[in-house]
Amino acid sequence: MHYGAMTFRSYLFVGIFGLVSLGFCSGTATIQNPGFETFFAATDSFAFWKIDTAGKSNFIVTQATDSAHSGTGCLKMQIKDTTDITTSVRITGAITGLLPNKPFTITAWVKYANIPTYYNAMFGLQQATLTPGTWAWTDRKWLTPWGNDPGTTDWKQITGQGTTDDSANVFNLVISLSKGGPLWVDDIVVTYESSSIDGFHKQTAKYDNMYHNRISFSHEMPYSLEACSLNGQTITRTTGIASSLDLNRWDITNGVYLMKVKTSEKTYSSRVVVSR
Repeated sequence: MHYGAMTFRSYLFVGIFGLVSLGFCSGTATIQNPGFETFFAATDSFAFWKIDTAGKSNFIVTQATDSAHSGTGCLKMQIKDTTDITTSVRITGAITGLLPNKPFTITAWVKYANIPTYYNAMFGLQQATLTPGTWAWTDRKWLTPWGNDPGTTDWKQITGQGTTDDSANVFNLVISLSKGGPLWVDDIVVTYESSSIDGFHKQTAKYDNMYHNRISFSHEMPYSLEACSLNGQTITRTTGIASSLDLNRWDITNGVYLMKVKTSEKTYSSRVVVSR
């Protein structure tokens, strides 16, 4: 294949203190039944969600069909006795497509009443590292986006953020309620930044710059090369083994790109303009 000559003007580059990278190429993880549309009335359960059974006589988990934010239904949770300070309930749904060591954002539409403090209603990202012969759940990321507002009769969107564990490869979303309610939840979305290099800019070792659009590694090694548009869409991706890369030989059309080169040693990232 013949590659035409290109010129890259790098806005960010790797220097003696490393690179302060832009996060880019966001992705959306998958939660089945995120709007709580599918409900089995015979068993009081939602498709793809697990509900605590211990203490079930003390709480209500059901589908509300008269007050959904969108669609035909939403989740409704409530502790039956408003003075009960011992009962809590969780509903848990699996998340697929989420990656380790990535900044993530959970958004949901909620309304609620009689939730006295922020910790009485929480979202949790439950994480685990699953390897042959090993299984360990870790509840590391509890998000409390309700604040101290005791209630809202109108739907509002809440947002919680964090970073997934370095080695996690199994994820659940947990919604927890203790004391009070009702709490209504609808339209949950989980997104993440797919090219985070958190902490990389703290490195102090000297590496070759992305000057003249050429990157040199310490030795021949596997690499991945990726370009994304400014709206996060991946334009092209390639992998190989090399001791250096000449970005001028990457065949993409003119435009502004967020570009990333990743090796086992480090990640190079830059916003560049490609022009012939």
